[in-house]
Amino acid sequence: MYKPRLLWAVLLFLYAAAIFAFSSFPMTREKPLVPIPHGDKLLHALEFFIFFLLCWKALPLKRKMSTSLILTAIYAGSDEIHQLFVPTRSASLFDWFADLAGGVAAAILIYILAYLPLSRRLRLRILVRPDREKEA
Repeated sequence: MYKPRLLWAVLLFLYAAAIFAFSSFPMTREKPLVPIPHGDKLLHALEFFIFFLLCWKALPLKRKMSTSLILTAIYAGSDEIHQLFVPTRSASLFDWFADLAGGVAAAILIYILAYLPLSRRLRLRILVRPDREKEA
């Protein structure tokens, strides 16, 4: 396996383990993390936005986008099922939809940045560090 891809795969595994670990803790209803209505859905979307990006970077396949989205949907679903067995937690279809929305948002961002016809200079500015643009 290509070394940077191996690093991304390890990061994906560690991130998935962290999601599982944090989902194992019982919830306290003292104060919400995000003090707006349905703010937890934003956290779900952000969590799986990152998960999708890590999948996309770790996969060597030609169909990275669809495979990453499928893996994100499956892991998000398994996380919701896992929460059924944790005291004070519950599984929610709306949480799963928020997870999928995060994955879809990441896919759209990648598509815009990587696949739309942009000039070489603009593509380098977006996808590569600005200090490396002068080398290209």
